[in-house]
Order: sequence, then structure tokens, then C-alpha cells
Amino acid sequence: MEDDREALISQLISRRLDVVLSDAPTQLHSGLVQTTLLVRGGVAFFGAPKLAQGRLRGFPGSLDGAPFLMPLAMTRLRRELERWMGEQRLRPKVVAEIEDSGLLKAFGQSGHGIFVMPAAVREEVERQYEVRCIGVVEEVEARVFAMTTEAGTENPAVRALLDQDSP
Repeated sequence: MEDDREALISQLISRRLDVVLSDAPTQLHSGLVQTTLLVRGGVAFFGAPKLAQGRLRGFPGSLDGAPFLMPLAMTRLRRELERWMGEQRLRPKVVAEIEDSGLLKAFGQSGHGIFVMPAAVREEVERQYEVRCIGVVEEVEARVFAMTTEAGTENPAVRALLDQDSP
């Protein structure tokens, strides 16, 4: 379920959810919500095989003018991507702004544009969506936080998620 982060955190506090995954920690409810950094690292650029094929050489310059499926403008990842692209003098052709990560990957798989995901999930994205990694950029940092309450950590699946090695 993807939704407004604060709405999800309200559901977390009211015990309708056990965990919320987000690209940023919450600034509200600090006494009620525990935040754990799960993923921290660079991003990988992906595309359907035909779209990726012509962009594998000359990366990152090969991204100039390419169709892109971008995260929403209000996200930290989008701001970091735009900063990095500006530094590289890249002018992507934004064909869609997509909030839902599943929809983003599905549109990318269909060849509608290049998209980014945390490099930590590169192999899984390539395998599951049959897309190709065009390149990895460490200067753009992807982060995933798990937000829980004390009650939520009693769930064995949440406990296993939180107990994995952190970055």
C-alpha cells in the first residue's frame, strides 16, 4: 500500500499497520514512532532491453534526452536526481511522474522510460521485471527507512526486517 506518508504513520500509530517504509524519516510523532535506516546507497538506472541497449555505452552521458519515469517532485530522491543531472548537464525528457514503485517498474518494463531504484535491489529488479541496468550512480543516494511502533515490532516479519544488517 502506497499512500501519503503521514496518513500511513497515523495508521501505524493506531495499530492498523505494523511498519511503514519511506524514503525519509518522519519529523512528527518522534515519541511514538521508531525509525530504522534499512537501505543506504547509490541508485541504478533501468530500462526495457530495447531502450537500455543504446544507452549502455557512454553512461551517464547516454541518458541525455532519454525518456524518464521520475519520482514525484516533492521527494528527496527526485531532488537528488535533478541536482546530479544538472551537474552532468543531462536533460531528461520526463514522460511521467510516478509515486507508486510497482507502477514505476511496470511502466519501465513496458519501455515507456528509464527509471531509478536503489542499487541494492538491482538484481531483483532485473530478474523480476526483465529490464537492464544501464548504470549505477553512487552520488545519488537512495534511502529506505522502516518506521514502527513498539507494538509493531512484535510482528515476526517486522522484527526480521529490523534485525537485518543495516548500512
